[in-house]
Order: sequence, then structure tokens, then C-alpha cells
Amino acid sequence: MRYEVRLSDAERAELGALIGHTLDWLGSDGCGVEIRTGDLRLTIVPEEEHTPDAEHPYAEATRPMLSRASRTGPDSGMAEVCSSLGTIRSVRILSTFVSFSPVTERPALELPGGVVLGPSPGYEEVHHASFESAAAASGGSDPAVVGLDLGMELSTDLGHRIRLFTLGYSVRVSVDETLDGEIDDERVYIVALPPPA
Repeated sequence: MRYEVRLSDAERAELGALIGHTLDWLGSDGCGVEIRTGDLRLTIVPEEEHTPDAEHPYAEATRPMLSRASRTGPDSGMAEVCSSLGTIRSVRILSTFVSFSPVTERPALELPGGVVLGPSPGYEEVHHASFESAAAASGGSDPAVVGLDLGMELSTDLGHRIRLFTLGYSVRVSVDETLDGEIDDERVYIVALPPPA
């Protein structure tokens, strides 16, 4: 079973339109991210899409969802992460293929405050560099394999590299950092967006 959980053409066009504009401000509220450039405000939040198969009937993949708002609109309440990052020179989409590990019994988990969740069945989302490796790793009959756009990378003329990507049900921000343990560059492929015409 193959699913495509991708940015829409309109979202890709919005991202491509950022090229050549100054990245004035970047904010986050722990769940979503906001980019401000000129008179544009672009909000990026997680969006889950149902991607089930026989063994994983409740499986979901999470992609970033973009929406555009006027810079003069109401304040979003996001806290500043950084500002004055330079002119955006390139925008690249970070994509991967996802399979789901076999369902196994998970041990009890103690949450902060002493609440204990009992043992329960669970599985992991596993990222792959290609559809073929995801399908081979899945096993089972007609396993779910998801083509997933998981984030984007903005590069500026001042040498900054800003990655915005989904992790769980949030959009994370990384500015000039390595992402060891969060994004495995060997399992992500990158598509550069063309500059606006």
C-alpha cells in the first residue's frame, strides 16, 4: 500500500517565492513555526494523514502544512527563535520514505507526575532513502510505505542553514545545527525548488 504525504503544489510555490527575500524573523510556539519576510507571514504547522495497513490500522504520517497570512494580521503569539538571517538564496524540500516496524508489546511507561501507562502494543516509524528499501523492510502482505515530505531547508546569503521539519506532532527548528538523532541525512533525499520566475 503506497501513500504520498507531500507538500501541495501551492505550498511548494509559496516556499519557492521566498527565494530572494530577506528572512526577517523566525518564531516558534513549540508546535508550529512562523517565518516573516517583507510583508509576508508564513505559518508552518504539523498535519497528520492516516496511512494504515493490515498490521498498523491507526498508522499516521505527519507533514508540514503551510498557510500564508498578512504581516499586518493579528500577532500569532510565537516566540522569536532568531531574526535578521539574510536573504534567502535557496529552498529545498526534505523528503523520505517511511515504513512501520512490526507491532510488539511495549513496556510500561512512567510519565512525569507519577502516572504510569501500562504495557501496550506499539511500533516505530522507520525512515528509508528509497521506496524499494522501505518496501523490503516492511514485510507482511501489502505493507504501508509512505513517501513523506518531512520538512524544508532555507539557505541564506549570510551562510545560515535553517531546517524546519516535523518530529512527532510538532514542527522543529534548527538554525546552523547538525541534527544527529533527529534527521538522518542518509535516509533523506533533497529536492531544490526553483527560484520564482
